[in-house]
Amino acid sequence: MVTGSYLRKIAAVALFRSTKSLRSLSSRSRYSSSYSEEITEKVYEDLNRRIDKFRKELNKYARASFRSRSAASSLSNLRATLTDMKEKQRKHEAANSIALIPSIVTLEVLSNGTTHLRPSLIIRTPQKVYLFNCPEGTTRFLPSLRVKSLNVCDIFATRGTWDHIGGISSVLLSKEQGAQLTRLHGPVDIKHFLECIRPFTDSDFVLAKYPAPVEERPLDIGSYQDAALTVHYLPLSGLRGAAVNEAHRMDLNRPVKPIQGVDIAYLVELSSPPRRVDPTKLIELRIPSGPLIGRLKNGESVTLEDGRLIKPEDILFSEIAEEQPNTLIVECVDFEAVDSIKNNSLLQKFIVGTEKMNFVVHFTANEVLNSNEYTAWMNSFGPQCLHIILNGSGPVLPHIESIYRNHALLSHLSPNLFPPLLGSQFNGVIGQDDECEKHEGNLIYARPLQRFALRGSLNTEDPITIAVKGADIESRINQSESTRKAIDDFKNECNSTECSNDMPRISFLGTSSAVPSKYRNVSGYLLQLSESSSVMVDCGEGSYGQLRVLFGVERCLEILLSLKAIFITHAHQDHMNGLYTMILRRHEAFLAKGVEYRPLVLVCNFNVLNPLRTYSRCFCDLEPLVNVVNISNRSPAFRNRGDRRNHLRRGDDSRLSGIMDIVKLMPRSLFDRAEWGLTDILAVQVHHTRMANGFV
Repeated sequence: MVTGSYLRKIAAVALFRSTKSLRSLSSRSRYSSSYSEEITEKVYEDLNRRIDKFRKELNKYARASFRSRSAASSLSNLRATLTDMKEKQRKHEAANSIALIPSIVTLEVLSNGTTHLRPSLIIRTPQKVYLFNCPEGTTRFLPSLRVKSLNVCDIFATRGTWDHIGGISSVLLSKEQGAQLTRLHGPVDIKHFLECIRPFTDSDFVLAKYPAPVEERPLDIGSYQDAALTVHYLPLSGLRGAAVNEAHRMDLNRPVKPIQGVDIAYLVELSSPPRRVDPTKLIELRIPSGPLIGRLKNGESVTLEDGRLIKPEDILFSEIAEEQPNTLIVECVDFEAVDSIKNNSLLQKFIVGTEKMNFVVHFTANEVLNSNEYTAWMNSFGPQCLHIILNGSGPVLPHIESIYRNHALLSHLSPNLFPPLLGSQFNGVIGQDDECEKHEGNLIYARPLQRFALRGSLNTEDPITIAVKGADIESRINQSESTRKAIDDFKNECNSTECSNDMPRISFLGTSSAVPSKYRNVSGYLLQLSESSSVMVDCGEGSYGQLRVLFGVERCLEILLSLKAIFITHAHQDHMNGLYTMILRRHEAFLAKGVEYRPLVLVCNFNVLNPLRTYSRCFCDLEPLVNVVNISNRSPAFRNRGDRRNHLRRGDDSRLSGIMDIVKLMPRSLFDRAEWGLTDILAVQVHHTRMANGFV
């Protein structure tokens, strides 16, 4: 008798073989060929033959048999899998159809790294958006380019550090349910880290899932290809990060090395554009209007009713539209990486002049960028290549209109409560197509939003702009006499109120938005206790960017030096995803000032520590930079999870542990009441999620 377990094994083997065959097919060619179609049909025929064979065997046995029903269920699952495979194959072929080769492709600057956001850019087609580097706050700034997270299906990271991948989680969470697959290109273990922090979304008692499936495409895959373009992965270094010894790890006065030693540059080559149909040739060849023309445009040959075979080249213009199809995106952190990129075989055709390199985007820091060796390599691409610098040293300008317009209005009402932001000195309009000053002929430091045409002409009818004008605010205020009077009365009252001293002072780095948004940021509060002491409560995504823009570069550096501790209330992402940047920037501030490093005290529960440890093992070891005060084990033992949930929901606090004195747990080598300006620190359990606390 054929058992259900036996049939399930056969089904699993058939599924494995068919999936393996389809994977090999998808890697053979960008477009479907007669060879791949023939092999695909053989796979489907084999699966159908097996299904038919097992169906006949099942018919020999009683339908009421348990084994028969189990086997029938297995075959039903196999049929469903076969249908799903066919649908995926159809979508793969459709996605790589010649009809989807875009006629317009642009390179656009999301951030030049001078204000909130680390450097980032997109390549845009009418169908898709390709994001290169996804730092903290990316979700908040994508709308400034009229881009939705839903349309970002490919994210390329040049390095495996938080500055390059910190915004991926928010991008995924901002997608709608059932969104298309998101591919993560470059460093490994990003997906592993995302799974680690996935349960800690703003969801109290269930494990939240990302709306879109995620696929990781590491360096060894070599390249990515679709209908629009091909992206080659170019390794930049050897295993620099893999051999970090324990002595270096514990030396807190040296820069932190990334765990992953191989950085990646990306060579983007656009697919050859489809040639346009010549109407005169259609008339000459007497080709009727209708679906035949569409098939010819898609690259298919057609046979007319009179028997003539018409090929696509018979009806197309001979010339190809002007385009600049080749772009290199690179970040060299040291001269070992420079040697790697200089000697890469894929770039030699551009260096010797066989093909033209049109754009090189440099995320490279000035220490390497301005060296003679790097400059010589840049010049090897010739004078026609435009070098775009995105390394945080460009013009300091607003990157998003909503933040600066709202803050300018509030600052007009109360400049003491809302001091000017970094970049707010600009008064005017920033446009996508503004001319940038060129340095040494073919080198520019790009502005935010700036775009460059890789193919086709730029649409100038509805350009994206950032308008920050003081005159606009005055005009809005002066529209109403009553508004003008109310504002004057408010200012007079503020001026008559005396403040006894400037400290302590609290700054809101966010207003508890669940995700970074156009107008609001997530949770983060800076408490300045004195000029030499400050602490933070919560550190959501983008907190460092908010701090930098609020206080300016130099003052931000001083605050980081004075930052003694960060208290995390609970482990939701909107309360802790800015922690990694804050730890690293604080460490860099100590190195920049030549001050001996003192670890940051991190007060949190173990749900915050798990992602920190995972990040430290996969990307960049931050654990030696913090001294952890774990407040996880103060809650009483609940009989079971359901009992705990019911008590929290109905507000019954009779079983809560009450208050915990944090001072007793503070490391004596770091905590000093007089130096910190704190006499008592209390943690109070609150009704929100597992081990959530308020701090007093």
